[in-house]
Amino acid sequence: MSLTSLHVHKGLDDWLFLTGGSNFVTTLYQSDGGHLPDAALARWRDTIMARKARCDAIGARYAHIVIPEKLTIYGHKQAEPLVDPDLAPGLRLIKLFGGDPAHYGYVDLIALMRAHRDDVDLYWRTDTHWNPVGCLLGYETLCDALGLAHTDALDQRPFVDDLRLLDLGSKLEPPVYEPVREVTWLQDAKRVYCNNVVRLLEAHEYGGEIHVGSHAIFRNPKAPNACKSA
Repeated sequence: MSLTSLHVHKGLDDWLFLTGGSNFVTTLYQSDGGHLPDAALARWRDTIMARKARCDAIGARYAHIVIPEKLTIYGHKQAEPLVDPDLAPGLRLIKLFGGDPAHYGYVDLIALMRAHRDDVDLYWRTDTHWNPVGCLLGYETLCDALGLAHTDALDQRPFVDDLRLLDLGSKLEPPVYEPVREVTWLQDAKRVYCNNVVRLLEAHEYGGEIHVGSHAIFRNPKAPNACKSA
């Protein structure tokens, strides 16, 4: 199999990883932080701590969740050494708190996802994003951090299994398809707002590729957590 992109690494067990592109992925794991040095992470730490203090002052719960880059969780599936996963920005940010980051509302997904990564796939193998299992784990973790009840039986929502060509798989020659489970999460909620980006990308010619810049709001009258008005 030959690569059609210098930005894709073919790892072990059919795991594919983005190594370049506009996010300069591999530089994020350099000892100096590359495009996200500790100085920039320190500003994020200060922002998170300030937000937590403001929320505490008004009696509001606050949580800040960072989505780990795929190499941070599945770096042990590299076919050859590309990065040191333990230099991941999320892990460097945790160290900058100098204590318990949860005290400041920081939610650590890295330890949790690494603990489960070999039991079940949390990311698509041929894409950079979470699969439904990873999404559900992130959702439940965020609910727990905010003291919210989980919506029951999300893992029993209807689904369709298909064979799809995802982002990283499409960059190989020949292209690599992956079995995909598409879950219908929506049940009782209704969409009450969407911006122009959503409306544009829902057009037939884009195939519903809702992505960067999309903003939509849903309301669910049967939600387990009631919305309190001021």
